[in-house]
Amino acid sequence: RSSSTKLGRVRVYLSTSCDTAPPRAQCSDGQETAQVFGVDVPDGGLRPGGTVAIDASTLGYPRHSIASLPAGTYCVQAELFPYRRYLRGDGADLLLPVSCVRDAGGDGAYGSPPGTLYSDVVSAVLGQDGGWSGPVALELTHEVAAVRSPGCSGKGNDTDYIKTVSIHSTLLERFWGTRMKLEACVLLPFGFHERASARYPLLIAHGHYSAIFNPGGRFDDTPPSANLSGYDRVDQQYAYWLYSNWTSKDGPFFRGARALVVTLNHPTPFFDDSYAVDSANVGPYGSAILK
Repeated sequence: RSSSTKLGRVRVYLSTSCDTAPPRAQCSDGQETAQVFGVDVPDGGLRPGGTVAIDASTLGYPRHSIASLPAGTYCVQAELFPYRRYLRGDGADLLLPVSCVRDAGGDGAYGSPPGTLYSDVVSAVLGQDGGWSGPVALELTHEVAAVRSPGCSGKGNDTDYIKTVSIHSTLLERFWGTRMKLEACVLLPFGFHERASARYPLLIAHGHYSAIFNPGGRFDDTPPSANLSGYDRVDQQYAYWLYSNWTSKDGPFFRGARALVVTLNHPTPFFDDSYAVDSANVGPYGSAILK
C-alpha cells in the first residue's frame, strides 16, 4: 500500500480462532495467544512491492518455529510495525519501534501505532506432513490511520475550565534530533476569568500518558446516566462530583482552596512518560518541563 520505503518489523500472526478477532489482535502473554513470527525488514527498508519471507528459521512465539506448529486450518495475517531512526545529539544512532502512544490516548491499552501496515486475513491449511496447502502470500494493503485527539477536555476542544497547552522543547529536540512535544492539561479554578490579576497555587499531578485531564479522576459536566453500572457508573459519578463542586461558588469542598491543577504529558520514544527527570538515556525531560 505504501508508496515509500518502510523501516520496521514484519510480523505474521496465525490463529485457529477465526471467528472472534483478527489474528493480529489476538496476540498476548496469555495461554490463548495467537502464534506470531517476526523478522526485521532489510537494512535499507522495505520498498514498495518488496517481500519478506517467513520460514522455519524465523523465530516465533509461543512456538519457536513454524515447523513445530500442529496440523490444522489457520487464519493468517501480516503487519509491518514501523520503526523510526533517531540521530541524537549525544551521537547515538537509534532505530526504534514507533511509540504506540498516540494523541487519541488509550489509557495504557495501546494498539498498533498510526502508519502500521497490515494485510487481509487469509485461510491456510497445514497438513500432517508439515506442508502447507500452497504458498501463503499476504499483501500489506491496509494502514492504521491517525485518530484525532479528544483534547484535554475529552470533548475535542478546550472548555471554560480545561485548557490544553502544547510546546515544542528546544532542549529535547536538540537531544533527540527531531521535533519533541510537551503538553499540559490545565484545570482552571472557579472565578479564574473574573480575576485576571489573581495568583493561584499550582498542583501538578504526575502519571502515565493520558490524552484527557485525569489526575486520578476525570472532570465532566455530565451526570451519570441511568443505564451505567459498575465501574463506569462510579467513574462518571465522581467525574461529575468533581465538576459540580469545583465550579460551585459556595460549595464546602473547594471554597477558599482555589488552585490550578495540571497534568503533564511527556512521552519518550521508549515509553509513555519520562518520569520527569533528566536522564542520559531519555534526555533532559526534567529540565525541559521546568523551563
